[in-house]
Amino acid sequence: MRRDAVHVPVSTGNGDAAPGAAHGTPVPARPRRLTRAASALAIAAGVCAATTATARAGGGPENAVVVVDPASAESLYLGHLYQAARGIPASNVVHMPAVAPDFAAFAAFQRPALEGELARRGIADHADIVVVPPGGPFFMPMPGLVSTPCIVVNRISTSSAYTFMPIADEVLAGGMFDQTPNRYYRAVFDSADHELAFDSQTAWFAGAPSTVPGARRYRIGFMLGYTGERGNTVDEIARMIDRSARADHTRPDGTFYFMTTADAVRSYRRNRFPATVDAIRALGGRAEALDGTLPLGRRDALGILTGIVDPAVAGADVALLPGAFADHLTSYAATFDTSSQGKLSQWIAAGASGSLGTVEEPCTGGKFPDPELHARYFAGMALGEAVFRSVSWTAFQSLFYGDPLTQPFAVPPRVELPGLPTEVGGRLRLAPRATPARPDGAIHDVTVFVDGVRIARGAPGWVFDVDTRALDDGHHDLRVVARDAHPIRAQGRARAALVVNNHGRWVDVAVEPRVGDRDTRFTVTARSMGLDTDATMQLELVQNGRVLAAAAGPVLTVQVAGDVLGAGRAAVQAVARYRDRRSAVSAPLAVEVAFAGGAPRPAGPGAPAAFGYAVELPGETAALLDLPAADPDGDPVTVAVVDGPAAATLTRQGSAWLVAPPAAAAAAPVDDRVTFVAVDPGGARSAPATVRLRFCPARDRIAGGGVRFCRAAALWLPWAGTGR
Repeated sequence: MRRDAVHVPVSTGNGDAAPGAAHGTPVPARPRRLTRAASALAIAAGVCAATTATARAGGGPENAVVVVDPASAESLYLGHLYQAARGIPASNVVHMPAVAPDFAAFAAFQRPALEGELARRGIADHADIVVVPPGGPFFMPMPGLVSTPCIVVNRISTSSAYTFMPIADEVLAGGMFDQTPNRYYRAVFDSADHELAFDSQTAWFAGAPSTVPGARRYRIGFMLGYTGERGNTVDEIARMIDRSARADHTRPDGTFYFMTTADAVRSYRRNRFPATVDAIRALGGRAEALDGTLPLGRRDALGILTGIVDPAVAGADVALLPGAFADHLTSYAATFDTSSQGKLSQWIAAGASGSLGTVEEPCTGGKFPDPELHARYFAGMALGEAVFRSVSWTAFQSLFYGDPLTQPFAVPPRVELPGLPTEVGGRLRLAPRATPARPDGAIHDVTVFVDGVRIARGAPGWVFDVDTRALDDGHHDLRVVARDAHPIRAQGRARAALVVNNHGRWVDVAVEPRVGDRDTRFTVTARSMGLDTDATMQLELVQNGRVLAAAAGPVLTVQVAGDVLGAGRAAVQAVARYRDRRSAVSAPLAVEVAFAGGAPRPAGPGAPAAFGYAVELPGETAALLDLPAADPDGDPVTVAVVDGPAAATLTRQGSAWLVAPPAAAAAAPVDDRVTFVAVDPGGARSAPATVRLRFCPARDRIAGGGVRFCRAAALWLPWAGTGR
């Protein structure tokens, strides 16, 4: 759930040494920031035993952020499927429209919203990959910003908008050249030892970390799919997600095919085929350079690189294995709003896990991947890394399409968490065991994540001492990730549910029914339990970082429509907030919502409800603000702000609200409020509800029993009002 981070004291090492200590000399461990959330997918049936699982090379679920549009049934459904398949932490799901009317509007809303949320949740330091489920446009207009010797650049793909978000100001300044180099790109593949795992916090130049003025930071943006005309169906994308996750670490037995077609312009990459074929074979794989459009009669394609206007994959005598990447280097492969040329969606329909095409005429080959992509992929890189490292220019028009976390050829270490207790209080000592999978391998480091937040990193064999008193009572998502010492940094992980009990409090949540569809009305009841339940000031119902409902006191009962939860496995949690500034969090409870339903219907007779609550926000950065509402008849509702804020700035785009703090909040706490109403399709309005805001500057934010609050501030958390 989306909450401000708190400091969790952690010591690491042999004794009290922290990473970086020389010759065993103890140094103070630096506390890390920790969100007070439990992942909806890391906890199964309330069991606290650690389970061994593998992670992703150079980018695992902790490194991926999923941007879900809560107004899109497809985005919610496929976002939930992806989160479940990949084990994405709840803290890494951000609810907002993924695109804007143009790139300038994107930079004005989506950029501060995403960057503010990543900082607020404490995950900005490892959020490397941004995944956008279907449900929105595949491009945004950006006319007049990029100069080119060939053709005007009018569009930026949805994926590239997120890839180049860190350099958005440079793009908006105008005059950027169409052939500006991608600084993460490496022109050759001569050895797997020269490939480097991607890191969004690193500035890159000529394919290596650098501090020179020309170095740039990026993220890797990917669109899971597009479901509009000439795109893929929802079922095709769901199958792609499933097979891609299942392909990981399987090292499928197949062949990479490099095709030289009769189209000389689109076959210009053929000069690099021999070196790439040799590189794959040197790594122990199979690769062939053939003439023709497709490797007809071959049923073992791990990758296909061809160049043709339309490869006509459907019905062809060729089979793509799970995890395969394929592209056909033509101008309009991702320009779905024209019937000209074959679309990249046919590769996904035929069984691929990824592809690339451009959303308008690129007029240059530098926006397409080099053949070396397949060598990097076979060497163990995640698909997203291999693609981005193989595209030479700043690919404004290139749509990265599919599952970027796919990695059939990664060789992950094994990680175990022996002796983890079923319930913890006080100090928790973690002694993870990490074993390299490569015969000549070694472990580079071991990282501890709680609720998606990286709280500590140490050398292999070190013991982590976590003070759980800085955590809420209740359920948390514990992950320990080991990276091997190879530059590609293959990862392995162990995951566990961590149940904390320091204050004798917990929260129960129940949903009836547990299975339904988008038309079902689910009744959710949450109760604050244990000691001092009469001190409960506020209960919140949350899902993947957004507040769905709230109430004053120790009990919350609300009806939530399946369309609001979203189809798929929609996990919910409840959070209780107490007068002593502490909180407790429930275990996540999964609700199975079928994609069926959602057809328009007449508005019911009941009036909607709006839910007020209190929230503390950073005083320096913008954040998404939830204005929760529900309808007893399951009707869709909209919200309208009727008063406030007085000092902050509130901006709306689609169903999302972005609140920016007043300048004074950077120096001292500022209180504000937003009052709103809910409106159903028949025009019925709720009573007003108020969200009470407190903006707190960083220097005044401290941890108190797992809750961040303003230093020396009077107890301010009011009861949460429900407008009916």
